Amino acid sequence: MMGAFKLFEQSYLNSKLIPLSVRELVHITTAPCDIYKFENHDYELFIRKGGDIYRQDLKSLVEKCIFHFYIEYQELKNFQIAHQESLRNITRAMSVGDPIRNSQKQMSLLTINMGHLFKDPINDTALDLQYQSAFNLVNFLIDNDKRNHLIFKAYSKQKHHYTLSQPLLSSILLCSFLRFTKHFSEREVKMLFMTSYFKDIGMSLLPTDTFEKENLDETERKLVKDHSIHSINILQGRVPLNPSYFNIISNHHNFSLINPEEDDDKDLVEGIETLFVVMMDMFVAMISKRPYREGITVYEALKKLSLIYGKDYPREFKAFVQFIQRFFTRIR
Repeated sequence: MMGAFKLFEQSYLNSKLIPLSVRELVHITTAPCDIYKFENHDYELFIRKGGDIYRQDLKSLVEKCIFHFYIEYQELKNFQIAHQESLRNITRAMSVGDPIRNSQKQMSLLTINMGHLFKDPINDTALDLQYQSAFNLVNFLIDNDKRNHLIFKAYSKQKHHYTLSQPLLSSILLCSFLRFTKHFSEREVKMLFMTSYFKDIGMSLLPTDTFEKENLDETERKLVKDHSIHSINILQGRVPLNPSYFNIISNHHNFSLINPEEDDDKDLVEGIETLFVVMMDMFVAMISKRPYREGITVYEALKKLSLIYGKDYPREFKAFVQFIQRFFTRIR
């Protein structure tokens, strides 16, 4: 039977601890605070503050189906700082060692930091780091464009929550497609990548349970539709995007899949750049799994997009199909 002190300790920890996924520990070598695990129905101290974090220890716990760890809520800031430092370090060292492995690590840390940014979108330090690191990533993608299909595949396997992974997956694909067309300068490719990547940051202002639902009510649909406006409000004056790129962000959900039969704003899409950003976003959304549905096949996604874009943009859509077929054939 649990003693009184043990019972009090467990009750205290239960009220103070917040969960972390195992991936949030993988890229940190030193514990920035006490870290707990939950095993045998009790919270147990796993690593003390300042202790070394060994991958083998994490792997052993994962093999025992322990995927979550815990820290006290007031220590979350220290954890975020540790992630930010890891992101800075890998961003500076992308060219050292295995480039594919480095890109995987950087994208994982970018995604973790984006999760922190979703919780605190007015954090200038986190936003500036996210922007600079993402810009470094697109430079890397351009320099390694023959490997982008491998990078896309590797990141897909990390299985982050779709609200955080969707913008990066669609932006990687967009970068590759724009390079494939040979109609865009490197500068344009970079800025469109950044626009695509940050276009959904306004989702940070939505209730988290919205992301788990298949059928949204009218209020929830309006909240999702308005996230483009929120993205602009969060980014304007804080990141170096000019008005034309903010215009793309503003219009990127005018082809929303949330309720396409009620979407009467297709004429608002301005410019071929917006079209490409939207197509990549919709394509990745369709082939990716969601909490409430499975993803569809590449072929099925192309058929759906053909109904939306094939008639009005025949040349652009043909180039898109050719690119997708080539890209995903190389992934297999």
